[in-house]
Amino acid sequence: MRKISISGLKKILPVILFCLFVSGSYICWNIQNNHKHELILGYMKSSAEQIRICIEDLMKTNMAVMAIFANRLIEKSSAYFSRDLFMQLAGASYKHFSGFSIISMLDRKGVIKWIYPENDISGNSDNQLILLFQDYEQNFFDKMGKNPELLVASCKAFDKEKFAFEASRPLIHNGEIIGYLNFVFEVSRIMENCKFDDLFNDFYIGLYEGKQLVYTNMQKGGADHHENGIHFIRDVNFSGKTWQLLVEPKRYVCSTPVPTNFLFLILALTASAAISFMLYLLLQRIEMYQAATNNLIQEAGKRKKIEETLKLNEEKLESLVDQLEGKNKELEAFAFMVSHDLKNSIFTITGFADALREDFGDLLSEKSRQYIGYIDNAAEKMTLLINDLLELSRVGRLTGRKKKFNFESVVNEALQEIIHRMEGRDIEIKIQENLPDVFGDKKRLIQMLENLLGNAIKYIGKENPAPCIEIGAEQQSGENVFFVKDNGVGIKKEFFAIIFQVFKRLPSTKKLAGGSGIGLAIVKRIVELHGGRIWVSSETGKGTTFFFTL
Repeated sequence: MRKISISGLKKILPVILFCLFVSGSYICWNIQNNHKHELILGYMKSSAEQIRICIEDLMKTNMAVMAIFANRLIEKSSAYFSRDLFMQLAGASYKHFSGFSIISMLDRKGVIKWIYPENDISGNSDNQLILLFQDYEQNFFDKMGKNPELLVASCKAFDKEKFAFEASRPLIHNGEIIGYLNFVFEVSRIMENCKFDDLFNDFYIGLYEGKQLVYTNMQKGGADHHENGIHFIRDVNFSGKTWQLLVEPKRYVCSTPVPTNFLFLILALTASAAISFMLYLLLQRIEMYQAATNNLIQEAGKRKKIEETLKLNEEKLESLVDQLEGKNKELEAFAFMVSHDLKNSIFTITGFADALREDFGDLLSEKSRQYIGYIDNAAEKMTLLINDLLELSRVGRLTGRKKKFNFESVVNEALQEIIHRMEGRDIEIKIQENLPDVFGDKKRLIQMLENLLGNAIKYIGKENPAPCIEIGAEQQSGENVFFVKDNGVGIKKEFFAIIFQVFKRLPSTKKLAGGSGIGLAIVKRIVELHGGRIWVSSETGKGTTFFFTL
């Protein structure tokens, strides 16, 4: 039977534990640092949508105003338009609505008849807009003649980097086009009327018509100003015109300061390294203890066999036994000290995990709480592992006095220790009558039987219609063979050779119960220290029987 040596565990287990703690700590830390990036993306997308809606609503309102303006002119005018009526309607529109810069009336040849505001013809800065659209191509008005509906022209540049566009609607009286109502919209004024001051402070905003940039609040860099590599594009549609809206966060929005939780990462890595190193020391000491104990026990056993013929070596043998007891006490004290230090470190980890949960609970995401739970579970498993390893190390010493007693008393005391684990399970316990007497350390034998019964309870199966555990003894080849039998899930024959090894748990039973994988190793050690042997007989789905001699 192949065993896993403590030296092998000393090399592998601390590394595995360190990797698990480091991975969990880094994942928690990385999630916290990525949270700001996700907030920026959400803020950028919602801001782009807000700008798009505002522009589309404003332009839809302006186009509706233009339609009402044209209808009022046609309703109240004859074949010749009244300048006073045009100025009255234009003034009302200009006063109560925003977004357009110039309102003009053109005759059927495209020549401006009237314009509002009036002073823009000569002295206002918007005169550049008038000069721009007075020189508009004749084919635009040819298109208007063929299309009695609204026609929106492409944006044109004026005053260096400013852009404007024209929307014209033909005025049809008695089926004849008698003129055109023309609105000129300045793109920068449209954006100003949308009142995006807060968004302008946080984002670079650009409007594109095709490949041409018609508006930006960028000071430098223009269309290629994607210094952060993060941007969002939305289409803005109104009256047959499509703009591409580009939103990019400014540098200070995307700047990433030193993470405030960097101390958490350092603390977690330090704690992981400390626990792994202390586990390595513990395993190293256990290895030394087992080697020393095994050597001394073997030597003492040989000397007892030749005690009658080697009386001259009696004093030397007693001296070696005394040394053995002294070393056992020293190693026991050291094991307790190391386990105490390990448990203090584990309590520190769980304490900081609880502190994170209490102090930063509102800031932690669901996954962060889940990862803190992983830390708690790992610490709990580590505590159980330390306790079981200490118990395994103690089994090498029979501190109690051996005496003769009936095995039935061992059964009854072991059942009292685990009776609470059978509550609500309706498990039937069968104890054979007239069990034989045994000679040994009663405390250790109770511990051995308690582990076997606990193992049977765990793997008897929750769906078992009639769970039953039987305890008894039988004669085989002139010696008493005790057994603990259950009708649980059973064990495959291929696993018989490994179930008594340290940290070996069957793949098919891992989901049924917890544990450290040391219980059966402790059982085997106790049986062997009583000069006996233990083996298993099982069939999958039909239960398991553990046989042992003392």
